[in-house]
Amino acid sequence: MALLKVFGQDGRGLVCVPSNIVSDIERQLPLVSVGVIPEIRERFYAVSLQRRIKHPAVMAITEAARNQLLAEKETL
Repeated sequence: MALLKVFGQDGRGLVCVPSNIVSDIERQLPLVSVGVIPEIRERFYAVSLQRRIKHPAVMAITEAARNQLLAEKETL
């Protein structure tokens, strides 16, 4: 992602970024949004040695991510 930002910032192509951070990217870098490609999806994986998540912080992060991703899926 960092390399794509460098190339895009230097005017050398297009940069695909998640739609929820477009405004942040436009504030930080001299980039302008030219469109949305709804067919592109980004996946996140959590890998654990345990079969069940037991740590309270990890449980909270996992649940928050699950809720947010499900909410985004419903709006599509």
